[in-house]
Amino acid sequence: MNSQVIIEVLSNSTKTDDRSDKFKFYQTIPTLQEYILIDQSQVYVEQYCKLENKLWSYPHYHEEDAALVFNIFQVEVLLVDVNRKVDFAPENEPENEIEENKEE
Repeated sequence: MNSQVIIEVLSNSTKTDDRSDKFKFYQTIPTLQEYILIDQSQVYVEQYCKLENKLWSYPHYHEEDAALVFNIFQVEVLLVDVNRKVDFAPENEPENEIEENKEE
């Protein structure tokens, strides 16, 4: 694996593993420079950036008008664009109940 950037969308069932064991494994990849985690239930992005001496910085973004800057590519992406077609439904509430509540 020669990845420089890994991007993952977090789910309720995997987010703990993505932030811990999986990230520990990814840190052993010599070429990896950035690890991006995108929350699917809210506007929230975590960005781990490799620094010198195998240290990692941890900027995170939670405002829709924030811009995620990929350091390795010098590319900027607005969170509003990342989440453009995402409907953040309340957690643990079935979708059909959400529709019923809108009609009331």
